[in-house]
Parts: sequence; structure tokens; C-alpha cells
Amino acid sequence: MNPDGLAETVNQLEPAGVTISQHVVDVTNRERMMSLPEDVLKTHDSVNLLFNNAGINFQRSFEEMSLEDWELSLGINLWGVIYGSKAFLPSSILRPFASFYAKGLKDQA
Repeated sequence: MNPDGLAETVNQLEPAGVTISQHVVDVTNRERMMSLPEDVLKTHDSVNLLFNNAGINFQRSFEEMSLEDWELSLGINLWGVIYGSKAFLPSSILRPFASFYAKGLKDQA
């Protein structure tokens, strides 16, 4: 997680007058991800945009990567995206213009 990048994004959006909330979570934790929409909806009436962009990339060869490296990579890049999308879909389904942006799956394909 990049705290400076998060703060910069908030600073760029605040002048637009939009309501912003920040939620830093472990995307590999299914229970936490499934409870996240409830936290978000305490501040926002609905979810129109979901940037599901947690991801990691090891700069190592297959041979150099441990099984723990693979488990972490798949936990964040695959399951994090799936958990986030499944968690937020019900709160966004009634919003015909809601959009999901998922980075992790694309980057690992």
C-alpha cells in the first residue's frame, strides 16, 4: 500500500466536492472483504465506482518463486479481485451505471 499515493488521490478529488472515504484492508481476508461494503455504505448512499486494484508482481523466475510467493500472489491478484467484486456487486447491482475496475486479474494473465 502506498500511503502517499492514497493521500495524493484524495487531495486531487476533494476540490471536486465528492464524498471520499478510504478503506485499507487485507484483500486476501474474505470475511473482511465481505464486510467492507457495509462500512462503505455508512458514508456513501451507493457504490458507483469500484477500483479493485490491489496487486503484486514478483520480479523472479518461476524457479526462484517459492510456493509461499505463489500463494501470496494468487491471494492478492486473484482472490482479492474476486472477493472485492463479489462483495460489492449486490450493493451496486441496482445502479445501471456502476463500474468495476479490476487490475489484478489482467496483470497476471
